[in-house]
Amino acid sequence: TGDKVVSYRNFLEKDTTYYAKWIKGVVITFDGNGGLLVGDSTKTSATRVVTPNERPYYGLYAPQFTKTSKVFTGWYTDKACTNKIDSIYGYKVGTEDFTVYAGWEDGIDVTFDANGGSFPYMDNKKVYTATYEKNMSFYAHSSEPEINDTHKVFDGWYLNKECTEPINTGQYITEPITAYAKWADAYAIMFDAKGGVFDSDQTYLIYSVKKGEKFTRWITYPNMSDEDGVPATFKGWYTDESYTEMISINGYKPTKDITLYAKWEKQHTVTYHGNGGYVIFGPGGANDTYTEYFTEGTEANITQTATYYGGTMAFSGWYYDKGC
Repeated sequence: TGDKVVSYRNFLEKDTTYYAKWIKGVVITFDGNGGLLVGDSTKTSATRVVTPNERPYYGLYAPQFTKTSKVFTGWYTDKACTNKIDSIYGYKVGTEDFTVYAGWEDGIDVTFDANGGSFPYMDNKKVYTATYEKNMSFYAHSSEPEINDTHKVFDGWYLNKECTEPINTGQYITEPITAYAKWADAYAIMFDAKGGVFDSDQTYLIYSVKKGEKFTRWITYPNMSDEDGVPATFKGWYTDESYTEMISINGYKPTKDITLYAKWEKQHTVTYHGNGGYVIFGPGGANDTYTEYFTEGTEANITQTATYYGGTMAFSGWYYDKGC
């Protein structure tokens, strides 16, 4: 036995090594009580090991279970679920292993029908069912579907397949229902990066906009670099490859299918070389070299200075050749 590190904030005066000490922990068994472990549907229970006589604020993350058509109500100390634990995260344990049980109550099943589309976040299923607590908002478990047709766009949820009875935004679930996706006619907007790429390394993106409505989605600008890695400057979206008509995409209202082209301007580099000294940049910044980028044709003002650490050398300006 030795001295224990009693603080997480220690002021050191010498090199120090901390050694982990291990003692017998308390095993908490989480019993799904009829439910199955999320991520491994073959398991009906899971365990966590915690330090005796402590409140495990850190490290005790209760595993998640699921049960068909049931809603999880919390953890209980008895299988009949009469003694509920207010919060398993701050629950103080003793020295003995123990079991907690998942509580369940009847839920309300809502079936989502993509109505010709599919759900990309549900393994591309065309139909899926979610279990709701009573009076839970309809949108708590809804997932927007997609369709393999650039001339269609998702246009809300409806109570009938013909999509004549809309589900209100604030609707609460009190009984089982089936929700059907409605698909509206749309125009397709293709964004051509023209030599650049988007974040997903795609050279183009296609978005669908409901006819009569404006484009409101956020789109990340593409980026492009030359063979030396110097980035080009993105100058906007144009309706033609000759770059005669620029448009603002935010709020753009298409009247037909359209392709928009990215315009680029070449950039040049200005590299400051300390030439034995150090380039000063930003608050407290210093390096052997420092590079700035400027769009072709723009004014490149000198913005940096240099210093020489040690000796008696003084900075005397920037020159085009190393010999100055």
